[in-house]
Amino acid sequence: MPLGVAVQGAFNSMSENKKFMKNSLVIMISEMALKLKGFIFLPLITKTFGALNYGIWAQVGIIQGIISPLAVMGLDSASTRFVPGKSKEDAAKSFTTVYLYLIISSCFFGTALIIFAPAIARYFFGGRHNSRFVVLCAPAIFVGILLAMLKCYYRILDAAKAFSLIRIVESLLPIVPLIIVLVLNLSLYVLIWAEILCSLIITLFFVSYLLKLIGLEHPDFGLIPKFLKFGAAVMPAGYAMWILNASDRLFIARFCDFKELGVYASVYSLGYMFINVFFNPFWIMYPARAAELYNENKIEQLKRLYKKSTKAVLFFLVPAMFGLSLLGKPFMRVFTTEEFVHGGNLMFYVTLGYIFHMLASYFSVNLGLVNKPFFSTITLYTCAFTNLFLNYVLIRSNGILGAAIATCISFALQFLLEFYFSYRFSKIQLRLDWVSLGKSLVSSAVMMIVLLSISASGVSMLVDLILVVMIGVFIYFISQFIFKFFDFNEAMAVLDILGIKRYSSCLPIKYALLYLK
Repeated sequence: MPLGVAVQGAFNSMSENKKFMKNSLVIMISEMALKLKGFIFLPLITKTFGALNYGIWAQVGIIQGIISPLAVMGLDSASTRFVPGKSKEDAAKSFTTVYLYLIISSCFFGTALIIFAPAIARYFFGGRHNSRFVVLCAPAIFVGILLAMLKCYYRILDAAKAFSLIRIVESLLPIVPLIIVLVLNLSLYVLIWAEILCSLIITLFFVSYLLKLIGLEHPDFGLIPKFLKFGAAVMPAGYAMWILNASDRLFIARFCDFKELGVYASVYSLGYMFINVFFNPFWIMYPARAAELYNENKIEQLKRLYKKSTKAVLFFLVPAMFGLSLLGKPFMRVFTTEEFVHGGNLMFYVTLGYIFHMLASYFSVNLGLVNKPFFSTITLYTCAFTNLFLNYVLIRSNGILGAAIATCISFALQFLLEFYFSYRFSKIQLRLDWVSLGKSLVSSAVMMIVLLSISASGVSMLVDLILVVMIGVFIYFISQFIFKFFDFNEAMAVLDILGIKRYSSCLPIKYALLYLK
């Protein structure tokens, strides 16, 4: 068949999930932009305030993680399950209902937090003298919950551009007060307040924009029992997730010190930041889109959506894990100070654990679609208690390395259990693309061999680090092209999504397509 005919046929047979992939591309661009906050915040905070204060900074997030699931009661998951595919009027009614509930709930828990601030500071912040940081958690929880639910509804409405804009503004706006705080030599306390105020401004602005999109409807509190019934089944999972993601910090604070806690938190921040750049674009819209397809009984389309999403995720995450494992110390040296550098040894366990966790999320959604989220809850609590036990044993003997290993093992267990329950109890049979995973592993190994041959692990300058990363990316992409990771039709879809269909006849692209064909 002539290439021109094949090209036209490929474009004509675009999958029904083309919009999903286009939205993923938009979100990937926004994710890369919003990670500027991490690349700016992490170096400035670590270099200005040191490991001890970075540990306190991290603890504020830990307190938010304890309180937020109880205040939200799984209403984000319930909204994602029941609202997709509904009319704008129904979406507006559920939004106002859920938002009013969250305002009342977060105010209640915030007040309790303020009352018990001295006691909480004694156990979580190294003494009563840090009570003011506990008090700050109350407005942080209030604004954080409202902003998170707002983003949830933008996802539900499939408003990828608006969602991406929120993420970008959320990332870049706090940079201004950060610079002001550092220039004026103000305290970490003032910086946290500035971040909260920025989040509040973003929330108010985008709430008004959302109401323009869907209108303002009177709340229907009759929806709350239905939503809470579903949410109550997954709400405990929020605490299990907190245990998996944050309980190790409490053990580190107990068995090590706040400096080691600061090092550990910075490693996880850097690893999570890089991994999310490539995972979030293909995941953020997935639960709502999967629920819409399931509600419309389009099971085959749902399976194809899963396959395309996970294939793209593996293409990016596997080399990211290999690269960060090799370049962990150089990254820490460039973006932090010498007291943080030894944390680079943890990067392999951090990234591998997050990959297990993120892949498990697909099977968790699958169980939620068939109204069996309690299996995910069982899984998360099994993993959470496993994590607690491993943290106690490994952190006492191995410090922050033991914490990273414990979390990695727990996330691997989560993946195995979610996969088993989904395969056993759901009629939607989702299977990993093992061939694509194998190609990514081999290509990543080739990349690692090249980087090791040029002694990339000894890089200490930003310019050298950027050059090494570019070499690694080039080697990986060439290797995946040789292995034909993406087939001819998928390559055509990428060209169409990128809006460069007209260039398919250019010689380099033409010969590349001929090879894939």
